[in-house]
Amino acid sequence: MIAWLATTVLVLGACLPAKVLSQGDTRPNVGWRTVETKHFRVHYAASAEPWALEVAGRLDAVHDAVARVVGHAPHDIVEVVIDDPNNVSNGSASPLLEAPVMTFWPTPPGPTSAIGSTRGWSEILAVHEFAHIAHLTIPARSPRDRAIVRLLPYTVSPMLWRSPRWAIEGYATYVEGRLTGHGRPHGALRPMVLRQWALEGKLPTYGQLNGSAGFYGGSMAYLTGSAFLEWLVARHGEQSLPNLWRRMTARQRRSFDVAFIGVFGDSPADLYGRFVTEVTGQALAAERQLDSAGLYSGNIVQRLTWNTGEPALSADGQRIATVLRAEAAPPRVVIWPRDSQPQTEKEKKAIDRVFARDTLDVRPVRKYPRPRKPLATLYPRNGRSFDEPRFFADTERVLLVRSMPLADGTLRPDLYEWNYRRGSIRRVTRGAGVRGADPSPDGRRAVATRCRFGVCDLVRVDLASGAVSTIVAGAVGRSHNRPRYSPDGRSVVVGVQERGHWRVAVTDDQGAPLRYIEPGDSADRFTPGFSADGKSLIVVSERTGTPNLERIDLATFAVQPLTRLTSGAFMPDVSRSDSSCCPTGSRRA
Repeated sequence: MIAWLATTVLVLGACLPAKVLSQGDTRPNVGWRTVETKHFRVHYAASAEPWALEVAGRLDAVHDAVARVVGHAPHDIVEVVIDDPNNVSNGSASPLLEAPVMTFWPTPPGPTSAIGSTRGWSEILAVHEFAHIAHLTIPARSPRDRAIVRLLPYTVSPMLWRSPRWAIEGYATYVEGRLTGHGRPHGALRPMVLRQWALEGKLPTYGQLNGSAGFYGGSMAYLTGSAFLEWLVARHGEQSLPNLWRRMTARQRRSFDVAFIGVFGDSPADLYGRFVTEVTGQALAAERQLDSAGLYSGNIVQRLTWNTGEPALSADGQRIATVLRAEAAPPRVVIWPRDSQPQTEKEKKAIDRVFARDTLDVRPVRKYPRPRKPLATLYPRNGRSFDEPRFFADTERVLLVRSMPLADGTLRPDLYEWNYRRGSIRRVTRGAGVRGADPSPDGRRAVATRCRFGVCDLVRVDLASGAVSTIVAGAVGRSHNRPRYSPDGRSVVVGVQERGHWRVAVTDDQGAPLRYIEPGDSADRFTPGFSADGKSLIVVSERTGTPNLERIDLATFAVQPLTRLTSGAFMPDVSRSDSSCCPTGSRRA
């Protein structure tokens, strides 16, 4: 992510100092340490040392590899700040010509993230952010541009203010994929999003690529931008992008569009239109292929118009808990009945009166289920929302996750217990940094993941005291994600990422050795849960290239596909009363 500094030269000069001071929200009391390499000076909190030293050991190789692709690298030492202020996966780059800075947040992404496909979070992060630095510090050769740069309080290349956002973020994402073989260009989420948006006729126009409005709008610069650049390279060769940057920084001053036409022959808007046409054609072909195969796509529980959180089913299968998000409203946790409520007699009579007054009118066709009326709703409190609901066995209580500030202002996720029938909330942990929690069948403990400075452990939480203990320790390059208890509480299944591969493994909450459940292929599988009888797992699998649900028999490892979608199915939950499961997909409205 580029640290957006300005949109004009005048605003640039005013905004830079504040942004530089705020890089990474660094804290003075965490025992800062520094290590230097040939091209970088790495500053890190003492608690982040294992992750920081692993990053520092690869940075010079990243420098050289990125420089070969981009055709440039800065001469000055690049400052790198590593801290964990919010316990989320992120990074930024400030491409100052004389003092470039990168900020890394080490918490690794989960498998359902667009950046969840990695050989290691540190590699993707370092390549992406240094690609920004190398790309956006290409110096101007125009005397006029150089004179403008000298007037600024902080020197920057005209590449920064002339390049559209989609080209900046798209190019760093393109380099990320080319050099690592992972990341967004090689994950399942990017093609899934582009395919589904194309089928719905909602791919962004060229004018919308730089924006951030709308569902997933801010990500389109990364996802669609990188795919568009790959499409251009396939048509015009690898050197076409460095040639574009050379034309933009030439002695002869040129806008992005003029420089682009000189390399690719047409305007970016015209070629993007052709790109969208081809993506749409491929999406329609994929849809026809799936339709002809007659494969199962699941039943829609509720059609929503924004981002849906992970669903949870109560033990009796009669309640659904999820998080609803909206563009202009705070997230809220809702409890729904599993079955759609039938139309009341009052509603039927009101509709009948409408058509009785106009006998030529036509009754509407209902394609989707009727909107469910929540049995209970939990709104944010004191400005902080709740997430990741999981039912206790009594179906009256729900375990939730909420990010809360520590004394130094940093944020860490903690567990809360919500009794939605009584309307009471109890905080379970404080400053624990735990997420993805699942309560045991007896309600006394929970399993969860705890992420601290790039390392995600599998942990057990005592729900009475809030005490957290490690079940399986994580490591740099090995993360745990979203554990779930078996119906009898004796086993725990968890997602594990190691060496760029997501697998599922079974253990218990006392630390038994991990037993990996592998059907014999190399497909990524994640977000597992036990079936109602405990004899199989329901997982998300990328075996077909699109995230879909599979059932894996725990005795034989035999695989049974459950869904085939053009979009994708994520985060399944299984009722304890039957074998129905409730996945959430990537559908966009």
